[in-house]
Amino acid sequence: MPHAKRLAALAPPLQHAAVELLRGTITRHNLVAYRDDREDTSQPIMFEGDAWRGHVPLRLPWTLCIRDRVPPGSVAVLINRAHAFSDLALPIDAAQERILAAIDGNRSIDEILWDAAGRGGDEQARRFIEQLWEYDQIVFDAARSY
Repeated sequence: MPHAKRLAALAPPLQHAAVELLRGTITRHNLVAYRDDREDTSQPIMFEGDAWRGHVPLRLPWTLCIRDRVPPGSVAVLINRAHAFSDLALPIDAAQERILAAIDGNRSIDEILWDAAGRGGDEQARRFIEQLWEYDQIVFDAARSY
């Protein structure tokens, strides 16, 4: 998106507020809840350090995987049917499809990357997991990670 660099320069709460204003038609919000007796005040999903490797990705049931007439180099396109905007489609290649297929709601990202991408995955495999999260294709059970 053209505003990506300017948005990235903002603090995370301001990034979220700005993105809300860009679309302006959001009719539903999802949230992540956790116990209020935790020591930490927040539990952000981040892909820095190694904690993300212990997250267990969960596929969202409203994801649609389209295999017909996909862009060159892609084997499928993922669309979250809960989104009203078609520009949130995520084309995936064969290697990414193997990673997506390995997401079973039980195994951690690290286990998935070892099985689907080999050797614990590489930066491209890690980035794909992050993209799935950014495009609302997965959520995480991060209880084992913290």
